[in-house]
Amino acid sequence: MLLTTVSSDGLTLLSLLTHWTSVPTVIRSSWKASDSNPCSWFGVQCDHNHNVISINLTRLGISGQLGHEIGNLYHLQTLVLLGNSFSGTIPSSLGNCSKLEHLELSFNRFSGEIPESYLKAWESTVA
Repeated sequence: MLLTTVSSDGLTLLSLLTHWTSVPTVIRSSWKASDSNPCSWFGVQCDHNHNVISINLTRLGISGQLGHEIGNLYHLQTLVLLGNSFSGTIPSSLGNCSKLEHLELSFNRFSGEIPESYLKAWESTVA
């Protein structure tokens, strides 16, 4: 019997799904615990060490909240969620993504402000 273990980044992505109330088929059919390599999942790119560095889920009709688990993607450089129906607040844990260089959250239904923890992390990347 062959057992596969999903990487920690893969587990993080799967836990994000639990916060989404509307998930398109292209994600449901691609983001699977049975596939241990999230680098092959729709909208996900990885570096040579198989760390998730980019998530691009533009205009897919996703609704729900962006879970606090997003902050566990320590190597994330790009997060594009443009044109969905995400709601609620932007998780303060996003500040843990200290390598984040491109953040695109436009045309969603987020409320509140960008957490100060993220702004402080971002300031260190501005020259």
